[in-house]
Amino acid sequence: MTQPRLITPDMSGCWLAGSSNRSADELNHAVILIALEYGMPQSEDDARIMAGLEWEGSWLVDGPDAQAIYEIADDALQYLQSLAPDGYVFYFDDGFYLSAVCDTESYEPQFDECPHAERNCPNRERGYGA
Repeated sequence: MTQPRLITPDMSGCWLAGSSNRSADELNHAVILIALEYGMPQSEDDARIMAGLEWEGSWLVDGPDAQAIYEIADDALQYLQSLAPDGYVFYFDDGFYLSAVCDTESYEPQFDECPHAERNCPNRERGYGA
């Protein structure tokens, strides 16, 4: 197995744009491809699923493989998170992002929550938080 590629703090920000550029299926597929590029191991079943995906436009054709892609994308998210620098988190929020977290001890990523809601967050000037 090849060594995982390094993810550094200067790589924070939007890694993949969301609904304005791609469907949820395309976004999940792209995150999986990134994780594979960064060294995520792939089971034979996952490789078979990825190789046999059936697309109808920008959406996957309904079926067990279409559901499996979400599970593989979750594994990809967890894998990339394992490579993220301390104090940084990957998350989905109409795209795929790597951002600094103000308090990694208490942070639990939520789909509809910005990780920069803390007033002392160094990334507030980027427009995150309230």
